[in-house]
Amino acid sequence: MQQQLLPRVSLDVGYFRRTFSNQTVTDNLDVTPADYDQFCFTAPTDSRLGTVSGSQVCGAYDIKPAKAGLASNQIVTFAKNYAGDTSQTFDGVDVNVNARPTGRLFLQAGFSTGRTDTKNCAQVDNPQTLRFCEVRQPVMGNYRVSGGYTFPWEIQLSGVFQSLPPDPIAGTGAAAGSVAVANYTVTNATPGLTLGRPIATPGGSITVPLIDPSTYPDYGDRVNQVDLRVTKGVRVGQIPRRHHGRLLQHVQCGARPDLHDDVRPSVVDAADIPAVRFSEARRPIHVLSGGRKARVRRGVKWQ
Repeated sequence: MQQQLLPRVSLDVGYFRRTFSNQTVTDNLDVTPADYDQFCFTAPTDSRLGTVSGSQVCGAYDIKPAKAGLASNQIVTFAKNYAGDTSQTFDGVDVNVNARPTGRLFLQAGFSTGRTDTKNCAQVDNPQTLRFCEVRQPVMGNYRVSGGYTFPWEIQLSGVFQSLPPDPIAGTGAAAGSVAVANYTVTNATPGLTLGRPIATPGGSITVPLIDPSTYPDYGDRVNQVDLRVTKGVRVGQIPRRHHGRLLQHVQCGARPDLHDDVRPSVVDAADIPAVRFSEARRPIHVLSGGRKARVRRGVKWQ
């Protein structure tokens, strides 16, 4: 929708909805959900886990020993052939204001916001894939302001400021395509294990998500970017030349764009007893390259 607010000032508003359907799943025909045993265990003690810290966690599954290690007889088929919903839907809103007060000045400001609802809830083989199978990201906005002014002598100054929201911290999750932020590796030595037998899953370990990603508050920090450009036109003979100067400024408070999603117990330090350290959890994989970037460019405008 577009509407004139004042002379030379307009408002654009748009609503967008995108739905991805006909999703596929991989089904091992040699096993069914009945071939898995449910068990509980004690979650590690860590303040970042909230109420889950140190509590009993259920809803984890291990394959029965008789079915462990069988050759997979897998097929890829549509998720709609199974009970449960598998889909991905995005709802978003864009708002922009455009203004041209004079022939030399233009301004634009706006924001975009929305969220994605992802469901991987088809019941195929392992019932643990249904744990936190629906992820609804929080609503986060993208803000931007831009403008430019043309001075006499063919000098133009323009700039853009935008504030970008962080991406949800991706991980292996409870199902393909989901987002996980606190995975825990369960082994036979995990405290409070109620399975009643050794873990039959090949490798002797099972990865279990501890927290619903939809409620997890720890996202990366916003990235603020400023882009300034100065252009000067110069005529050399019959060929106008245009010189460009550009300054880019990237700012990210906290600088934590990519973080480990696994909760891994490490060696217990005396200073941390009785708590268990998780040295890899939430540690940055790399830090955004901040600071200023300058670029000068020359161009030729043919007339």
